[in-house]
Amino acid sequence: MAFVRWRGNSAALLTTVYDKGRSRQVLLAALGGGYSVPTDVREEVSARFPDLFVDWEKVNEVIARGPQSAPPLSSIQLSYLEVEQRLREWANQPITPFPDEKRQLLYAAHVLTSCRAREGT
Repeated sequence: MAFVRWRGNSAALLTTVYDKGRSRQVLLAALGGGYSVPTDVREEVSARFPDLFVDWEKVNEVIARGPQSAPPLSSIQLSYLEVEQRLREWANQPITPFPDEKRQLLYAAHVLTSCRAREGT
């Protein structure tokens, strides 16, 4: 079973292995400070550790919540540019199941780009 450990604002995916009665933790992947686990990281972990169960949905929930020391999401202020980038990332995630949702996310990012251009930011 894998779990997430936070060190400051960076997360790591780890598992505990037992050898001759002793336990040690093995780093599966450094996850950084994103809000979800990228597909290439999932594929790499699955390829390197095929017998290990990873509940990716739960890992994404933990990553999305952020570290315990982080401010609540309602207090986080993002710039138009940061929101645009996140929208484009979400549109290109394999978890976006419908082409229409992808178009809507990309359209929303385009609207923010237009707003930024008008405001000169």
